[in-house]
Amino acid sequence: MFQRLSLFSSILLLCAYTSSALAQDVIRFAPLPMENTKVVIKQFKPMLDYLEKELNVKIQIVYQENYTKILEKFQSSEIDMAFLGPLPYVILTQEYQKAKPLVRFLNAKGKDTYSCSLVRLEDSNSAEISGKRIALTQPYSTCGYLSVSHLLKQQGADIEKNRYRYTGSHSEVALGITRGEFDLGGLKTSIGNKFAHLGLEEITKSDPLPGFVLTGNTATLSEALLKGITQAMLKLKPLENPVHLQLTQVWGKNVRFGAVPAKDEDFASVRQKLTGITLPMQGND
Repeated sequence: MFQRLSLFSSILLLCAYTSSALAQDVIRFAPLPMENTKVVIKQFKPMLDYLEKELNVKIQIVYQENYTKILEKFQSSEIDMAFLGPLPYVILTQEYQKAKPLVRFLNAKGKDTYSCSLVRLEDSNSAEISGKRIALTQPYSTCGYLSVSHLLKQQGADIEKNRYRYTGSHSEVALGITRGEFDLGGLKTSIGNKFAHLGLEEITKSDPLPGFVLTGNTATLSEALLKGITQAMLKLKPLENPVHLQLTQVWGKNVRFGAVPAKDEDFASVRQKLTGITLPMQGND
């Protein structure tokens, strides 16, 4: 009897979000521009293909080079779902009450956190951090001004006594340092590790931050469809199930290792870090 009820409930849910999908012709998805356009699209397309098949929907990538544009378009109902870091999520929810956290993604070790690193070239003379050229990602990037200002403070330095400029992405921070355009920079630790072979080294890194979050827009997507997206992501256990791992191994590393349910309280530490800080929209260099 219980199995019949469970099956019946599943059929009802399937019908509900299939009907929602018919009303919502295309789900518009925005990823963060953490690397170049080609790399970002390649990272997310397989995951979106999976969701399309699971939910019988069409998903369109709405690529924006600017974090601010993503948040603006989310609030104006031009984006239905976004992959956000903790700081963009916090800023979005300060201004917009219809953003719903669905899942947070795990890393290769099964942790639902990540870190930001302050980096430089090996053997560079950066002991005295004053008047240095600092590469930042974007104003609303968690590993940008917010994390770098805190990491420099821990080193006894003040970001405002240095020259900083926004490069647009984490990979551009790394490349700018290796090209000699900057002395220091802030970026996601895992991305920085990819450039270690070019001589990039870590000075220090942040405490664990809440993992990246798949965020739904309740103004444009039904509750049934949001629930369907969440369930489709949570049922995959690639770190435990070889079949699931085979499916997700072509996904980007930010999303391939599974997910956990997300809730707004997960981001309390980032809200605390943001207290008293004004994020400059332009560099001072």
